[in-house]
Amino acid sequence: LSDHPPLPTSNSAYSRLDYWNDRFSKEKQFEWLLNYADLKSYINNHCLRAGLTNRSNITVLLVGCGNSTLSPDMYADGYKSVTSLDYSESCINSMKEQFPEDDHFKWVLGDMTDLVQFQDKQFDLVVDKAAMDAIMVSEGDVWNPDPPVILLARKMCREISRVLKVGGLHLQVSFAQPHFRKKYLNGYHGDVDMGVDEEGVCEEFGWDLLDEPVAGDNKDGCFHHFFYSMHKKRDGK
Repeated sequence: LSDHPPLPTSNSAYSRLDYWNDRFSKEKQFEWLLNYADLKSYINNHCLRAGLTNRSNITVLLVGCGNSTLSPDMYADGYKSVTSLDYSESCINSMKEQFPEDDHFKWVLGDMTDLVQFQDKQFDLVVDKAAMDAIMVSEGDVWNPDPPVILLARKMCREISRVLKVGGLHLQVSFAQPHFRKKYLNGYHGDVDMGVDEEGVCEEFGWDLLDEPVAGDNKDGCFHHFFYSMHKKRDGK
């Protein structure tokens, strides 16, 4: 199996299921942006901020997990309830083969914009590493995004908020700079446009939002990725 399949001719391929099914059938593992070693301290610090102090009791969902080893790495590091979701059947089959399931470690085929497999308030921690970025390849003008992209991002946030416990945490790692990404995470795009209240809590999704750059091995360079931390304070509207 190829370690690195050829890059697609257009970034729009990253939004297509057929692209991912084909890629995952040829590629066992690939780490987008940063690995768990790069992110561990950020995850730990923000879990502490949310009062999630005992990782063995934290229920974790990773959306758009791909063939990253983030899930098994977190499980091996003491997170004892980890569910990973992707909409690519070839991805899920491959990861099940490489990292077998047990009672507390699961691979699930599903859509991160429609988390029908999961109950309301099921998880303490929901992690997205570059999953929303795949939606954004069809964004068009970043100052005036295409409506279908706004809708998908909103559906994704609403579903993550729904399955997240009050007091829980949604963490996102992204290419996107805060000026652009926070509009999606705070519900400022589209017809609803609720925004945040006087306490800094997003009215639609019920969480507050912090962001910081994270560079991994490039910590001394000029190119950073961004870490977004959403602490759910109450149910969204």
